[in-house]
Amino acid sequence: MRRQCTVNLTTNPAFGRYAGSSSGCFGPLMFVSSWGYEDGQVVLYRAGGNAVAIFRGRSGRLTAPHEDGELVLYR
Repeated sequence: MRRQCTVNLTTNPAFGRYAGSSSGCFGPLMFVSSWGYEDGQVVLYRAGGNAVAIFRGRSGRLTAPHEDGELVLYR
């Protein structure tokens, strides 16, 4: 089953990273509060600082493994 939600990534500083948020998301993406770019990967974090997901790929389409298959971010 394919689900869509919105993940917003900004360049505003937050918790030593950049601010992020999500709406309409389930699973790990519902907890996004910040993000960073590390070693060529986009890493999404929850408020406590733990990584929620690590995305790899090209700028228009990033993917991350997930227990239910794959998470995909489109620009």
